[in-house]
Formats: sequence, C-alpha cells, structure tokens
Amino acid sequence: MALIADYLDRMIVNTILVAVDGSPASVRAARAAVGFAHEHVSKVIVLAFSDCAEGEPAKAKGQTEEVRDSTYLIGEYALKARIPCEMHVLHSKSPTEDIVAEATRRHCDLIWLSAPGAANEAGHYLDTAITSEVLSKASVPVMLFRSRGAET
Repeated sequence: MALIADYLDRMIVNTILVAVDGSPASVRAARAAVGFAHEHVSKVIVLAFSDCAEGEPAKAKGQTEEVRDSTYLIGEYALKARIPCEMHVLHSKSPTEDIVAEATRRHCDLIWLSAPGAANEAGHYLDTAITSEVLSKASVPVMLFRSRGAET
C-alpha cells in the first residue's frame, strides 16, 4: 500500500476527470478526488452521467434530480477546497467512450471512478462493466476509489 501512496505523491496531476452517476458512492469518490486535487493543486472536471435521453419522462426526472443534486454537492466540495472545477451533465448511452474521449480531449492526467463493490448501490449507471471498459481503453491512469461508508 505504501508503494501506491508513494507513486501517487510523485505523480504530476494537473487535471482529474471524475465520472459520477448520482449515487452516494460516486459522490464519496468525487469528494475524495477533490481532496486529492487540493493536495496536488489540480483542476477537477466532473462528468455526471444519466442513462436517460434528454426529455424522457418519469425515469429521467428522478435520475436527473439525483445527478443534479450530486453535482451541486461536488461543486460545494470543490468551492470549499478552492480548486477549479468544471461540471458537465451528460445523457449518454455510451459512458465509456465519453469518459475516455473527454479525458483525452481535455488532457486529463488521471481518471477517477468509484470502484464497483459491496458499498456501491445496485442499479446505478456507472457499474462494473463500464469501469472495466474504462480501465481497458483509457490512455491515462485510472484511480478506483473504494467507498467505505454512507457519509457524503
């Protein structure tokens, strides 16, 4: 574990792309990314994903509100940490491609995701399959943050 911490401390990270889906686990991961960005004087770009097409009724309403609320909360964390933060809400059917493309387009040094596992809530959009695809397709390091609790 110390080797990973030493490696991360030596990394030059100017821009971190954080992908969230509105779940509490992804918000906790984003909060950790903001803390990491603060320590490394980095900028954070948040991509908040919804699997609903814009304008879809009932399903979209609840999910869109959840994503909107989580991006607001992440923005508050960034503001308190005094780090630059961009927020983008995407209605996407292919988040893997969007995450990888945005990381490349915006010259990100690190992609930060919530690690799939027991603490992650079932049924949220950024699941194990998407995480695995990002790991295999990304040209930059990917940090998987394991959530440990219910606090956000």
